[in-house]
Amino acid sequence: MNLIFLLVDDISLLAYSALIFLILREFVPLRFQNRILWGIEILCLLVTCNAIVYPEEITGTVGSLLGLVPILIIFHKGEWFMKATAALIVYPSMMAVAFLLQDIGQKIWEYGFDMQMSHQGENILYLIFRALKVPVWYVIYRYVKIWVPRAIRLLTRRMWLLLSLISLASFIGIIIIIYKCGYDDSYLAWPACIATLITSMGCCYICTYMAKIVRSEMELETMQYQKSYYQEIEKSQQTVRRMRHDMKNHLGVAAMLLRDGKYEKAEEYLHGLNQEFAVQAKSYCPDPVVNAVLNAKMQKAQSEGIACEYQVDLQEALPMDDIDLCSLFANTLDNAIEACVKIRDAKERRILLKARWAKGHFSYEIENTKKNSVIEKQGNLETDKEDRAAHGIGLRSVRQIVQKYAGEIKIDYTDDSFRVTVLM
Repeated sequence: MNLIFLLVDDISLLAYSALIFLILREFVPLRFQNRILWGIEILCLLVTCNAIVYPEEITGTVGSLLGLVPILIIFHKGEWFMKATAALIVYPSMMAVAFLLQDIGQKIWEYGFDMQMSHQGENILYLIFRALKVPVWYVIYRYVKIWVPRAIRLLTRRMWLLLSLISLASFIGIIIIIYKCGYDDSYLAWPACIATLITSMGCCYICTYMAKIVRSEMELETMQYQKSYYQEIEKSQQTVRRMRHDMKNHLGVAAMLLRDGKYEKAEEYLHGLNQEFAVQAKSYCPDPVVNAVLNAKMQKAQSEGIACEYQVDLQEALPMDDIDLCSLFANTLDNAIEACVKIRDAKERRILLKARWAKGHFSYEIENTKKNSVIEKQGNLETDKEDRAAHGIGLRSVRQIVQKYAGEIKIDYTDDSFRVTVLM
């Protein structure tokens, strides 16, 4: 019988640790795409996150925190503030659930059975409340999966820090309340534990709205690119229609100049007509989003005196989300243009973009000249703008898109050039 109890207990603890693993994965991406390493992380969580939390003691609560932090650092990638936010949201709920179930079971034993139970009965009661962690955390995981979309990884540092500040009260409060409440009045901590759970789940719910804001801004940017593109096409078509209407007069002027032997004047006049007939909005590929972005950024680059060249071989629309596609092209081109503008000599400003889709593989490379220094911190590139919290998300967005489509990204730079290569 004892062997069965141990087996059921181990299975429930392993299931609980696996659910914590899945929840952490929703907040911050895994560093390793290896099932064996996933299993190792779950085993580490099994050791770390299954502490029994009693009133008036701090060993279990602090011990779980000291174990959770290195797990996030070792097994998950992302910025430090992403990992800190994940810990501040998940950890208080872990302690609250552990304390509630442990203390409720203790009170049932004390007051429901007057501490008069057989050894086997005590084991069953203990096992029931230990195993209750699994359904409780399964419900939490289901809501986290709904309320914490993958777009949360595109949030700005300021948004992550806001979530951290909201969770900080429950993080500090749960440790103090558990430590200060006595055995006799431990039930007074139950409302605080419930409030902690509500706060943590509320933060997850807020993630949905923040992600929607980011998504809406990206969709709006895409629509603006497309609107600008179609307006330019309509403007060009109106010019062509007007020129066709006046073509008889234009041909008459050209004929008169040729008849009078004014060949240079005639050539100059015809060249001017050719310039007016030229369609400003070019079609680089069948995908309207790519066309819209490339045309908008080409105009921006030309206005800054940047020699911008596109080599695009996309004979069919890419099987990618329009927002992701817009973000990939727009963010990298914006970064390239910003770097080129900082070069004083306009003749040295150059951007070369190559994009190709063939046989299910997409390759993308953009290279630009630069003079500014690249700020690299802990393997991540940072913006050199003053407001770093509001900027510097361009390459991070690109990395998230590449990860979403199981691709690879490589960044190379020298003193005078910067190159981003994407393979998906």
